[in-house]
Amino acid sequence: MFVIIMAGGKGTRLNMGEKSLVSLLNRPLLEWVLYACSEAEFPFLIATSIHTPYTANYCRIHGYPQFQTQGNGYVSDLVEVLEEVDITGPVMTIVSDLAGLRGAHLQMVQKEYMIAGKEACSVWVPQHVCIEYGFSSSYTEIDNGEQIVPAGVNVLDGTAFDREQKEFRFIIDDPSFACNINTPSDLISAQYFLKSFERKK
Repeated sequence: MFVIIMAGGKGTRLNMGEKSLVSLLNRPLLEWVLYACSEAEFPFLIATSIHTPYTANYCRIHGYPQFQTQGNGYVSDLVEVLEEVDITGPVMTIVSDLAGLRGAHLQMVQKEYMIAGKEACSVWVPQHVCIEYGFSSSYTEIDNGEQIVPAGVNVLDGTAFDREQKEFRFIIDDPSFACNINTPSDLISAQYFLKSFERKK
């Protein structure tokens, strides 16, 4: 499955420069997501923007495929990529700060998407999981009486991006999907979580 990594945001809540390049355990956040794509053997494109020139330069230096958008927001940037890049079939989008993901997680999302048979899929985590592992959740919705948080991973039909798509909501209580770095405290929580993850391997 083709992956678009969204790396064009301003990262104002984290306030540490371009978020994709913020170091987590001596590795830029972007590299954690790229590692997951590599493990899953999913081809990828990095969507940078005019707000992330250092990230764009980082991609050029390392030979990572990228597309620089106008930086008008997540949805606008994604539409801009899909309009300009020839992508057919389903496309997975991932925010560039999901450091907890591994290849198996991406493959799991792909499998659930295919089983559901809907045009689109959004991944959500119960809010209690975010709280338990110390990750922030600025936006929530209620599903069957439970507060849930968007994980920052979605799948859509790349050939029908210009209209609303019927969506399957995949809710999973795996803390790896909650490891979304938006604030300085999230960064600290991610350090503890990933170190714990390595000890269990």
